[in-house]
Amino acid sequence: MEEKSPQMRLAQPRGTVLTNMAVAALIIAALYFGREIFVPFALAVLLSFVMAPFVISS
Repeated sequence: MEEKSPQMRLAQPRGTVLTNMAVAALIIAALYFGREIFVPFALAVLLSFVMAPFVISS
């Protein structure tokens, strides 16, 4: 059985690299345009964790 060189093991088909880059760009764009929703949601989640001990102890 012949061993593959390190370059051959790391090489990916060109379509796979482009697909990964496109998916990454879409995720970044979704986070950028959705920040008006995601930032308040994240702050609400963090605030709920901060306030939970006060609510439970009451």
